[in-house]
Amino acid sequence: MSESNFSVSGKYNIEDSRRYLDKMVDRLMPQLLKSQKRILLEDSQSQMTGAEVAQTLLKKCKLKNVLVCFNQNKQNSYLPGLNWINLSEDIYYSRSVIASAIAAHEVGHVYQPEPLKKLSYLLRQSPIIYYSPAREFPMLIPLFLKGVSQLFSIQIAVLVVPIIGALVACLIMLLGVLIWMGRLWIFLDEIWTSLWALNLLEKHKILTRQERKLARKVLWNAALTYLPLLHPAYRHPFL
Repeated sequence: MSESNFSVSGKYNIEDSRRYLDKMVDRLMPQLLKSQKRILLEDSQSQMTGAEVAQTLLKKCKLKNVLVCFNQNKQNSYLPGLNWINLSEDIYYSRSVIASAIAAHEVGHVYQPEPLKKLSYLLRQSPIIYYSPAREFPMLIPLFLKGVSQLFSIQIAVLVVPIIGALVACLIMLLGVLIWMGRLWIFLDEIWTSLWALNLLEKHKILTRQERKLARKVLWNAALTYLPLLHPAYRHPFL
C-alpha cells in the first residue's frame, strides 16, 4: 500500500486493468450498449486518474488528513479508522470514466457523519451480511435434529425434536430479517454516497453530462448488488 503520487507502478498493466474493468462493467450491466460501455472504459474528458479525482475532490471539499492509497487486491473502500481511501490499482491509475465514478464514490463516504460511516463500515466487514439464511442455514437443520435424536431416547426425542426444530426455524427467520435489514442499510448508504459523488463530479466539472449519466448507471447497479431479493449471496465488486 502506498501514498498517492500519481506515478504508474512497475507492476501496473494498462491492458490488464482495462480487461478487469471491462469484466466489471459486464457483471454489473450485461445489457449495456457497446457504445456506452466504450465511453465508460475510455479516458474521461478531464483526463484525471482515479487517484487524482479523489485527491482533487478531497481538496475541493476541504477534507483534510485523508490519505489516498492503492492496493493490489481489487478492493475499493474507505477505512474510517485509518482515514484512508483505499483504491485498487485498476482504479487508482486509470483515467476512465468508471474509475472517476468509483473514486468519487469513495470520497462520498468520507463526507458522511462519523457515526454513520463507522456503522456502515462495520456492516460491510461482517461476513454474515453476504449470506442468505433462507437458502443456506435450513440445510443444517436435519443434521442438528439428527444429533438431538441420538442424544435422547426415542420417546423423549419425539417430544423434543419438534420443539427444538420450531425454535431453530424461528432463530433462522430472525437472523434472516437482521441480515436483510443490514443489507438495506448498506444499500441506502450506497445510494446516498453515490448521489453525493455525482453531485461533486458535476460541480467540479470532472465528468461531462454524458459521462455522468453512465457513471450514475454504474453506481446504481453497484448499489443494487446489496439488495437481498436481487443478490442473496453476492459480494459487492468494488464499493
